[in-house]
Amino acid sequence: MKFKTFKTMGLVSAIALGLSVSSAVAENLKLLSSWASNQATYRVNVETFVAKVGEYTDGQVEFSIIGPESISPLEQIEPLQTGIVDLVFSHPAYHAGTTKIGMGADGIAVDPEKWRETGIFDAFDEYYQTLGIKVIGIMPLGESGFRFVTNQAVEGRDHSFDGMKVRANASYINIIEKLGGSPVPLSGGEIYSSLQNGVIDAAPWGAAGIVDFKLNEVADYVLQPDFGSLSNWMYMNLDTWNGLNAETQAAITRAAAETELHALSEITQIAADELVVLQEKGMEITSMNEVEQANISDWMAEAMWGLAMETDADVANAIRETARAAGLTK
Repeated sequence: MKFKTFKTMGLVSAIALGLSVSSAVAENLKLLSSWASNQATYRVNVETFVAKVGEYTDGQVEFSIIGPESISPLEQIEPLQTGIVDLVFSHPAYHAGTTKIGMGADGIAVDPEKWRETGIFDAFDEYYQTLGIKVIGIMPLGESGFRFVTNQAVEGRDHSFDGMKVRANASYINIIEKLGGSPVPLSGGEIYSSLQNGVIDAAPWGAAGIVDFKLNEVADYVLQPDFGSLSNWMYMNLDTWNGLNAETQAAITRAAAETELHALSEITQIAADELVVLQEKGMEITSMNEVEQANISDWMAEAMWGLAMETDADVANAIRETARAAGLTK
């Protein structure tokens, strides 16, 4: 089923989308993904989660899945809150206009089991429930989340991106400036053409996924090392969640927790394999200087906490203290 992208949620009825805003029927949940089915994060996370939910509910819960061609990733939070869709698989940066608290997660070292054991996961969930959203899973994109591609070798520079224009969104601005670059706000879909046409000289992306986006066709170098933490989130409408029986909730929670661990190992391996593939496709490795290598992950973490504090400093600091006590952030 195809759905049209829309700009203003208030002007689009559930009937026009072919969806219902009434209480969700647990047996068929509507899941909206910010990534298409040909992308690694979808394959590793969405497909695994859906399969596990089916297994643990004996096929009693099924999913109708739609992608970013239906509703833009930047416009998915309101359909979730209003119940037009039951679940959204996305990243907190995509709804930064609503809240930036979730962006603090990218300031925490990835360790899904420890996040759940120490209360980090629950703290994010408790906050999002105030927005009518249940956090189902926080799936890490490998041990290191980010990787830059660039059209210039950077060895020998005091700042890797001196004189360079670099694609940015809210997550990357601080890092790009630390590396000496000029941030250029662009959506992910604009990266390929912007590199191709010289609008930008470099772009960050997840450490796994550059091949999927074919950025090797328009960039000459992969900047190393990979850095930072990155997780994509599975959210559910809170009313939908509360309408499920305890057994179904437990099955979904189990499926999400297992998907988190699967994603950590699987995407770490995909990122390592992809670095080899990118070189086979003609890209070369270029490296940050020692100071940047030693500090970039800490710079990224500090930037993420700073963004989270813009929404609510008390909430962000409380979550950060929980993570700090667990030894997962500074």
